[in-house]
Amino acid sequence: MLRQLEEQQKEIEREQHERHEMQHKIQQMESKLITGGKDIVTHTSEQEEILRQKRFVEDFDVLLRDICFLQTFDCGS
Repeated sequence: MLRQLEEQQKEIEREQHERHEMQHKIQQMESKLITGGKDIVTHTSEQEEILRQKRFVEDFDVLLRDICFLQTFDCGS
């Protein structure tokens, strides 16, 4: 009977250890949030910077087209 209780105790301790390890792994996965190993704050900041750069390029293209149009218009006068 004592041996059976000791085995049950060992099993309970093993299960608790496994549960703790699984919780730790889940916390690690949540902190990375499927962003290629980067934390969500870093990933979001990088995406915002990429969007700013794209907007800048688009605005610059519009400005160049306007300048070209105005130069063509002025040359025709």
